[in-house]
Amino acid sequence: MVGDFSFTPATGLTVHPGDIIEWKWAGGTHTTTSTSIPSGATAWDSPITSSSTTFDYTVPAALGTYSYKCTPHASMGMTGSFTVVDATGVGNVTSPVAFNIFPNPVSSMLHLQFAETADAQVTVFDLTGRAVMNTNIRSAKDTDLNMQQMAPGSYIVCAEQNGKVYRKELTVIH
Repeated sequence: MVGDFSFTPATGLTVHPGDIIEWKWAGGTHTTTSTSIPSGATAWDSPITSSSTTFDYTVPAALGTYSYKCTPHASMGMTGSFTVVDATGVGNVTSPVAFNIFPNPVSSMLHLQFAETADAQVTVFDLTGRAVMNTNIRSAKDTDLNMQQMAPGSYIVCAEQNGKVYRKELTVIH
């Protein structure tokens, strides 16, 4: 939030490459203007006013601290920062071929085919390690997942069945 001569939160925010930082207007006439950013990052300078109520910044892969200010109110302490850190990843998992996914790449419905009929927990992770889809499959050998709302990109599909975790890489296109 941007208003009352402050950014909320002003500090302590930790993000990952690909995240989106959004500044939202809450009152007054302000800017969000980068002051000190890591090498390779894109600088920004955007008004936050009643006619321009939001500004989104897609976090690049440049790790480090990004500092910013409100140009007209920096002398009053209206500054902020966030820190970009490496993505965690999804870790190592067991992966014999206990399930298949197709089509891959997928644009709408993803078909999952398991080697055996049993309950399964299916989680789709983005490449930063964040779970973006999670579903329980009840006693099925085959099922479909609707991928139409997923952003185009690369993902990891993990299926946990009978105490074992299996994984497949997936590409979503539209």
